Amino acid sequence: MSRKGVRPWHGSLSIHSGLTNATDVAGLSSGFKYDSQNWVTNLATLYGNTTFQLVDNAFTNSDGAVTNYDILRAIRVVDAVGGTNIYMLRNESDFVQQPPVPSIGSVLFDYVGMQYRETFHWGPRQAAGLPLDMTTYADSDYLKARMRRWLHATTDCNDETLISQTLSLEVEPSPDGVNQGQPTWYS
Repeated sequence: MSRKGVRPWHGSLSIHSGLTNATDVAGLSSGFKYDSQNWVTNLATLYGNTTFQLVDNAFTNSDGAVTNYDILRAIRVVDAVGGTNIYMLRNESDFVQQPPVPSIGSVLFDYVGMQYRETFHWGPRQAAGLPLDMTTYADSDYLKARMRRWLHATTDCNDETLISQTLSLEVEPSPDGVNQGQPTWYS
């Protein structure tokens, strides 16, 4: 496959799981494996294997009821040299320490429902020593992550509030694993 301005590559597709292998213009090949839900679980390259562990609760818990406390979606990515990145979306994180809301004249910050709509990222240094089971993270484990809070979006056609793509607050990882990292508010 090639287009003007795009390097050519060759690949194979499976009707059941999507792209199974690809070879770039330099002749380097990569292979992909998928789980039963067609999520990528393995990427094999000349440099080694990268694995992907997904938690996808599809906004419900194991008995099908909507819950605010479960991880909505998370992925652990372990690269070919063993570096781990973890990305997580939670609808409610009331156990996470929240920064004080700044007061700057008439500027309004998103301070209502501060425990909702949060994503977390642990880079390789922050992910070291975390439990393999992402549902067992302690409160202190969340301090190690970069946290982002997102504004609510307008409601969908079912009158449900959605998570927007507009950032409200970002908190850097804890510098020492005990104290909260530097917050940055967006108005």
